[in-house]
Amino acid sequence: MAQRPSVSIPNLRSSPSKSSRGNPNSPDSSDSKVSKPFDRKPSIKSSSFSATEKRAVRVSEMQQQLNQLQEELKKMKEERSRVVKELTEAKKMVSSQNNTKEDLKLYKDRIEFLELEVQKAKESERKMLESMISQTKLLEQTKISLEEAKLEIRSLKETMNRAESLVNGGSHVEMNGSSDLIRAKEEIMVLRNELKLAMGAEEKSKKAMDDLAIALKEVTTEANQVKERLLIAESELDNVRVEAQRSKNQLRSMEENYQAALEESERLKFDLDEAITAWNAKEDGFIDCMKVSEGEMSKARLENDKLIDSQRIVREENAKLRDILEASSE
Repeated sequence: MAQRPSVSIPNLRSSPSKSSRGNPNSPDSSDSKVSKPFDRKPSIKSSSFSATEKRAVRVSEMQQQLNQLQEELKKMKEERSRVVKELTEAKKMVSSQNNTKEDLKLYKDRIEFLELEVQKAKESERKMLESMISQTKLLEQTKISLEEAKLEIRSLKETMNRAESLVNGGSHVEMNGSSDLIRAKEEIMVLRNELKLAMGAEEKSKKAMDDLAIALKEVTTEANQVKERLLIAESELDNVRVEAQRSKNQLRSMEENYQAALEESERLKFDLDEAITAWNAKEDGFIDCMKVSEGEMSKARLENDKLIDSQRIVREENAKLRDILEASSE
């Protein structure tokens, strides 16, 4: 801090009286002492300028630090936004994963249902096939019975025709008396009854064969429908299994991505905590620096005020000295 200049006015007053004896026009001692206050002015200005320059440098450094802190704050905000975005995506992934799990459960339920339907269809197809085989065998037996009935009817007709021709022809050579004729007529009646029964059996066989044919056709149609449903169910089951496998693979991939996202989130959270800690430390340092700078600026303002007071005093003393010199020169 600059020292306040001291000026001794009584000495200055005695000096001109001595010097006036020798040479009144050149007061050397007065000029030398008067010049001292003026010589201190450049020193005061230089000190004030140096302090101002230091403050400017200090302010510039603080501004640079502030800019760096603002830039780091901007980067930290961007990093925080990125972390929040990734966490949001991770939450969406979890939600999608849950949906995929629900879809997979639905696929499993659908597979179980279709497997049960396929099993039922196979069992129904087996029963239909057994029924169709049984009906086919019965139809074959009925056809055989019908053919046998036709042969029997044909044989009975031939026998009856021969008997009638013999009776109507009156062949007494072959028939001995009326007893043979009666026996032949009775045989014809028996043959007619047998023929009637055989024809009735043939009708029943035909009807049974027609019924069996209709039943066999119905069974065949139903068997084809069951087989078609079985094929559809098996095809759908294969598709559902493929879709379920795809969902499993997708779920496995999503779980891996989710695990990676969790690890990345933990890493980013750790980095963010470190960045926040570093930012808080820098912020505290910056605040301390600001406090120190404010103290230095307050101190500089006080020094500047003192320098201004010193300059004012020097100007006042110089004015007094000029007045004294002018008075002494007169």
